Amino acid sequence: VLQHVASGLNKLHGLSIVHLDIKPDNILLSQGEPGYFKIADLGLAAAAIGAGCDDITEGDCRYLAKEVLQGDFADLSKADVFSLGLVLFELGTNPRSLPSNGPEWHSLRRSLEVALLPELSPKLLQLMQDLVHARKEQRPTCQAILQQLSADAMCEPDPAHVQALQDEARRCREEALRNQQRADEYWQEILCLKKQELMCEKPALKS
Repeated sequence: VLQHVASGLNKLHGLSIVHLDIKPDNILLSQGEPGYFKIADLGLAAAAIGAGCDDITEGDCRYLAKEVLQGDFADLSKADVFSLGLVLFELGTNPRSLPSNGPEWHSLRRSLEVALLPELSPKLLQLMQDLVHARKEQRPTCQAILQQLSADAMCEPDPAHVQALQDEARRCREEALRNQQRADEYWQEILCLKKQELMCEKPALKS
């Protein structure tokens, strides 16, 4: 998702267009290209340069950068980057939905609770933190995001997490095998009891 959406935003920003409403509902799985995510709904898109108050319509407040609410439209492409960071955070902590206001809303605009995402690599967690940096000038451009993903292969899963999953899968298989063995033993015991029951019934039938 990160790579595909960053790629789409990079193309928009290259045309001096900002989306301003990046959220899960506007990220669709392509039917023509299986496994590829695309950006939808450009209804709030605006010019990235020279946009004034009359040109800007605020998107979903759950994913909106704070500076947009404060009327700072100097670099709206960084607002898209911020929204992408919160989308990734929400997807990673699913089904934990983001707040639309209140203390937690403000907290997310200071720092992400990366402890909620232990399965991600430290580099990817740091990149997510950079995407939602409180100071927009500290956020990377979409082109920089793509370069980092390519150079560091941060989308690859954490080896320790992969090993933990493999160990858990092995444990589940072994437990399933033990359960199957116990089930077979129970069936054998049931069959023996049935045979004994039939043997006890035979004399009664003869009399």
